[in-house]
Amino acid sequence: MKTIELITIFAMITTLMVTVVAGDPIDPKVLESLVGK
Repeated sequence: MKTIELITIFAMITTLMVTVVAGDPIDPKVLESLVGK
């Protein structure tokens, strides 16, 4: 389970990093879905 959790966290961070680099505004719904999970 810990491995899956690490992959999920890594994916979340990567997504946020790409979003920031792309300069696109972060969708509140996306943040809510990430926090919800």
